[in-house]
Amino acid sequence: MNLTTQSATPMAAQHKLEPGDRFPDFGLPDQAGTVRSLYQRARGSGTAIFVDSDDLLRAALRSAAEAYKAARLDSMIVDDRARDADSVSLADPSGRFRQGLRGMIGHPSGPTGPRPLAILLDRNQRILAVSAEGDLVGWALARWSEQLPPEASMARGLHSTSLDLCREVTRARPGLPMGGNWRTSTPARISLASIRSMRMAQVTRGLLPPTP
Repeated sequence: MNLTTQSATPMAAQHKLEPGDRFPDFGLPDQAGTVRSLYQRARGSGTAIFVDSDDLLRAALRSAAEAYKAARLDSMIVDDRARDADSVSLADPSGRFRQGLRGMIGHPSGPTGPRPLAILLDRNQRILAVSAEGDLVGWALARWSEQLPPEASMARGLHSTSLDLCREVTRARPGLPMGGNWRTSTPARISLASIRSMRMAQVTRGLLPPTP
């Protein structure tokens, strides 16, 4: 699904977005009138989308710019007009995009008008969490910090591969317990092809990087 300012059908009637769903791509103009796309901007970082920002939120975002950069968390602001800001500021003058997005996300505007809304996306543009309460800039950074970093994901993949190899040894020698000191026992006959096959499976699952 592609969210654009030309959508003829209210977005709330099209789909309901929930945590785990991939956020649809959209394009809106920035301060210079250049249309920015969410997917084009995504570079393997998390993204915090702030809708209907106020002065306090924008000031907090400017103050947290270095912390966001260090955490590899990108940010986008969507308001009625694009403002000069350290982060990407996009314009939705008609309000249709913001209204539809609020309906899809389950945070419609209240009787006193829209309150700032934050939507946190992971590295694959999937929704992690949504909030409309308190310090949204700090909340997004803290929530993002809870995610497993890429280095930890790779380490987990290496650990998983080691366990697979251990299981292969155990299958090759049925009498050897998993917890035993199999490294000092008589080597089991495991073919190089089977090891390569297991590693390729880990690469396919995204747990290990491809061999250079």
